[in-house]
Amino acid sequence: MAIKLSIERLTEGLYIKLPLQWTDHPFLLNHFKIKDQQQIRLIKNLGIKYVYLIPEKSDTQPLAPETPQDEISEQESRFLEAQAEKLWQEKQGRITRLKNYKRKLQSCEKNFSRSMAQLRSIMGKVKSRPVTAVKEAEMLVEEMVDALLESDNVALHLMNDNKEHEDIYCHSLNVTIMSMMLARSCGMQQEEIKAIALGALFHDMGKLKVPTAILRKTTPLTEPELNYLKLHTKYSEDLANLTTDFPTLAKPILTQHHELLDGSGYPKQLKGDEIDLKAQLVAVVNSYDNLCHPQDPAKAVFLTVPSRTCLKTVESSTTMIIWPC
Repeated sequence: MAIKLSIERLTEGLYIKLPLQWTDHPFLLNHFKIKDQQQIRLIKNLGIKYVYLIPEKSDTQPLAPETPQDEISEQESRFLEAQAEKLWQEKQGRITRLKNYKRKLQSCEKNFSRSMAQLRSIMGKVKSRPVTAVKEAEMLVEEMVDALLESDNVALHLMNDNKEHEDIYCHSLNVTIMSMMLARSCGMQQEEIKAIALGALFHDMGKLKVPTAILRKTTPLTEPELNYLKLHTKYSEDLANLTTDFPTLAKPILTQHHELLDGSGYPKQLKGDEIDLKAQLVAVVNSYDNLCHPQDPAKAVFLTVPSRTCLKTVESSTTMIIWPC
């Protein structure tokens, strides 16, 4: 419970709330714990007569009423004015950065939503018009390079903040964006990044042939269900082979993104260098997004992806493999 307190009773260790709008004072927050006499001097220079005390968050008691107050010298007054100006400048800089970030976030959100709609349209054309689907996917990748990767932090924030994970479409878009970020961080060339993006975009398109009941099941899959799900890598390859326009460099991503370095993956139990490097990269990101967005939201795990080293939790649950860029 907040208590109205005269500014003459302020001392270090009190947790207070200022009776002002955030834009009417130089402090970064409206409420904070007083750490030194300089802050007290700055508060008194605001021209207010009281603050609100939060006793339960304070480390000490207020000064007794009628406690003698030290006079402020002219030199100290000038110093306080300079400090207040410095705080104002820092605060204005923070406000500007927050506004810029908000604008980027809004722009990124629009691009993300537009890309999601484009991806749904592309997937709908894979069987009937595969050449058109690949061409549109290449155009989408170009747009993503320019727009969604403008700010890595904004794009990652948007993906983590997405509350309505739209199954294959949202997952495919997330994996594509993060794969491009990781590839760029690893110093890969533009053509390799584009191949990775196309492979990541289509890496799960074979799941369109897997029953929805299996894809959305939140309890452990039965062995027949798991075997059916594992066929999605073959289905993806079959769909890619419907056109000669699908990049050869991207095809291993479709078939190998569930292979593991220790040979315990599928469909061919490839090991180490037998697995295409681009497929290894997408496999890392694929596992990461599956941890963050499992079928059961209660099991979601949020991790930080380092730019130079990725931790890949393999599906055997017994091995941790470091995949260095």
